[in-house]
Amino acid sequence: MRELFPPGELTEFAGFVAAVNCGLVIGIMYDLFALLRKPFKSAVTTGIIDLLYYAVAMVIVALTLLYICLLYTSDAADDLI
Repeated sequence: MRELFPPGELTEFAGFVAAVNCGLVIGIMYDLFALLRKPFKSAVTTGIIDLLYYAVAMVIVALTLLYICLLYTSDAADDLI
């Protein structure tokens, strides 16, 4: 009988889901930061809010990439091969 997820494909699917979730979180966060920027007309305030958004987005992406990397390099992934 054929398996639903052959060995190795489960980690690929989990990595794909993690990347999609990361994109969704960053997209929603962008909209929230845009709402936060709206009342401010100053270029300095807008720049500070943008830098804050970029910093938070960078941390989220870095953590997602770390998670995906650990999926492929962990001992549990070696057992599937």
